[in-house]
Amino acid sequence: MKSQSSPSTANTNAGNPLGIAPTGRLLAKFAIPAIISMLVNALYNIVDQIFIGQGVGMLGNAATNIAFPVTTISTAAALLLGIGGASNYNLEMGAGRERKASEIAGSALSTLVIIGTAIAAAILIFLKPLLIFFGATDNVMPYAIDYVGIIAIGLPFFTLSVGGNHLIRADRSPTYSMVCTLIGAIINTILDPLFIFGFKWGIKGGAWATVIGQFISAMLVVLYFAKFRHMHLERNMFKPQLIHLKAISSLGCNVVKTVPFILPDEEQSERFVAVMRKLRFTPKMYPRHGGTITKKPLFLEQKGEAK
Repeated sequence: MKSQSSPSTANTNAGNPLGIAPTGRLLAKFAIPAIISMLVNALYNIVDQIFIGQGVGMLGNAATNIAFPVTTISTAAALLLGIGGASNYNLEMGAGRERKASEIAGSALSTLVIIGTAIAAAILIFLKPLLIFFGATDNVMPYAIDYVGIIAIGLPFFTLSVGGNHLIRADRSPTYSMVCTLIGAIINTILDPLFIFGFKWGIKGGAWATVIGQFISAMLVVLYFAKFRHMHLERNMFKPQLIHLKAISSLGCNVVKTVPFILPDEEQSERFVAVMRKLRFTPKMYPRHGGTITKKPLFLEQKGEAK
């Protein structure tokens, strides 16, 4: 009768350090890149707010706030599948069931793309009603349509990059996962001023910069699983299996509960615009590609006025 190897033996034979390496070393190796990735993820919104605020004005900032629920929903879906898939993958690898672990990872990856595409399609089909539901006013609506309409195109890449990075980390490559996020954020930061101020695209430029950054991050995730992965993956493993999706959801739902779902209402949007006006952030209106853009950054105009 063939004897079964223990989980630690299976991990050792597979070259997996997670079962045998010191806990402190593993924490440093995996936690530090994960923390950096989370901080960099926050830069997407911060950078967009800064450049759109200076290049488009308060109505542009209001439009990005209206888009926040879209980002939140997509993030929740990506975390559910990414963390749920990564957790189940590691549990199965620890138990020595490598094939089942790979099937779970494959199901999670393909479902990330499917769910991102489904969310994008729903937003593009019901764009205006959703923006009204999210609290867009008549003044903010043109900007919100431009911004969210473009952002929706990048949602499949966004969900794949956010969720896929958790699976890369589970596959013992935390540094590569961090690099994927860093490169996307750096590209977004470079393209934002180029598109908004250089090409005069206004709020559309900020949206396209974000989408391109997300696309690059997603392509790096694809490149990892195509060439650099440690796990064994076959084509048939990318077919979503209901039994695996149930296991992924059972663990991923605990993470989704921590994601704040905040829907700005119309009163909040009007209050935001009123506050910005009191702070003298009223933009000069120059039509550019369906939006508005200032001749120069607002802080320069204010500095000149102060003199």
